[in-house]
Order: sequence, then structure tokens, then C-alpha cells
Amino acid sequence: MSTLELLLWGALPYMVIVFCITATIWRYVTNPFSWTSKSSEMLEKRMLKWGSLLFHIGIFAVICGHIAGLLVPVEFYRWIGLSDEGYHLMAIAGGLPAGIIAFAGAVILLVRRYVARRVRATSSIGDWLALAMLIIVIVTGILATSANAVNHTGFDYRTTINPWLRGLIVFQPDPVLMQTVP
Repeated sequence: MSTLELLLWGALPYMVIVFCITATIWRYVTNPFSWTSKSSEMLEKRMLKWGSLLFHIGIFAVICGHIAGLLVPVEFYRWIGLSDEGYHLMAIAGGLPAGIIAFAGAVILLVRRYVARRVRATSSIGDWLALAMLIIVIVTGILATSANAVNHTGFDYRTTINPWLRGLIVFQPDPVLMQTVP
């Protein structure tokens, strides 16, 4: 294992976590009133209701799917009798609709920000960037899931990425597990 791989899969995740916690505390101490966004509910409600509802339901389902897929050991699924094909089908059947629902909600919120004159007038560049970045992340997730569904390569992240991630959580990372990840 190279030094770069050891740094990338052993030390960097912890450095990112420390940076995130430090920056969060710093922001809270130096600018405590920046924690909330400007409410635009009074400016337009109909599109906000549907966009926010769809986005949050979709993201909640995506997060639950990631927890079930990344933190639950493959042995558990085999113990309850779920085949690898069944697991894969379940992940696609749940993940794609959840991602599409989150995408639809984010697009509605983006369109709302453009179409509603008063919302557009009060929007900052940060508002536009945050929505654009969320949409990019959601689209890449949908594309990755779709590509995996179409041409399954045989790579099983449950035997490499999952144990590595669980090792990070308990402060026993095994960077060797990440060497075979495509």
C-alpha cells in the first residue's frame, strides 16, 4: 500500500471530519446569526410546499437507503436470507425512485426561485449555488445507480467500502480494503 493510499483512505477522512467540526464551531462562535436562511414562505407558498415536501421525502429515503446499504454488514443480509440479487434489486427499486423524488423536489425549488419574482429578488448567489450543487449531487447519484443497474460489474461494495466505512466510525480504518475499489 502506497503512502498516498494510506493518507487518502486512513488519515484524510479524519482530517475532513476535524475540519468540518472546527469550521462549524468557528462559524457558530463568530457569526451565530448566519445559521438560518431567509424565509421565503411569505413570498410564494404553493411551489415551496410541493418542492420542499418532495425534496425532503426523497432525501430522507436516500439517507435511509445509504444507512441500510453502507452501515449494515453483508452478513446480516445473508443471515436473514436475502440473496445478493435480491439485495441489489431492492437497492435499485428503492434508490432510484427516492433519488427521482428528491430531484423533482429540488427542480421545483429551483424553478420557484426563478419564476416567483419576489423570491428571485431576494435570492443570493449562495441560494442558487446551493440548489445547483444539490441537483448535481442528486443527478450523479441517479446516474451511478442507473449505470450499476444496467451493467452490473460484479464489484460488491458491501465487502470493501462498507467494512472500511464501519472501521472509520470505530477508529479502526483498514485502507487496504479500498485498494480494489474501482
